[in-house]
Amino acid sequence: NPSAAMCEKTLDWLCESARLIAAERARRGGGAAPAQSLLLELYSGNGNHTVALATHFSHVLAVEIDRRLCAAAEHNLASNGVRNATVLAADSGRFCRSLLRKLDRGAKEAAAGRTAAPPDAELGGREEPTKPAAEAAAPSANPTTRWLEEARGRTDVILVDPPRCGLDADTLRLVSYFDHVLYISCNPEALLDNLQRGGLLQTHAVVRSAIFDHFAYKP
Repeated sequence: NPSAAMCEKTLDWLCESARLIAAERARRGGGAAPAQSLLLELYSGNGNHTVALATHFSHVLAVEIDRRLCAAAEHNLASNGVRNATVLAADSGRFCRSLLRKLDRGAKEAAAGRTAAPPDAELGGREEPTKPAAEAAAPSANPTTRWLEEARGRTDVILVDPPRCGLDADTLRLVSYFDHVLYISCNPEALLDNLQRGGLLQTHAVVRSAIFDHFAYKP
């Protein structure tokens, strides 16, 4: 990041947003302390946001396509003692399409009054062999599957930090499933397009926003 001070302010703002989300969930639960939320983070880069936000969630799944950045994220998580975050090296578009299929299937089964099938290894890009009955309760070796097993269909919070083009149609539809969305944008025009033409304003309301100038000396 070109501005360490501005990076800190951005992280402070994200952490405050996470605290507000927790307070809102408690309010909706009648004041009872709910279970900590799960966070899905897309375009997670070197784990800068992951490290800061992990303390506010029970588990974070951080998805990043660049394996060098994934390695940097793993290093950052280990250096900061973060144990409740998983870094997944995967194409975000492919990941979103796979997760969408699961959520769509679960929504259809719920509408039909059936219980959704437990998550499998589809999202990890490979199939796991069928486990013997004695091993059925063992945690999955697939990081995405482990996250889904903990999520159990929950769509609490999603953080997206897309490239300048913004979110594609599949990712926008995936985001619409989540209760709370944290959207970091380096292109306000793409953000506005995602909100309006992309349909985010049809499923969510903007309750908090901020502008951070990370390139203060650029004309």
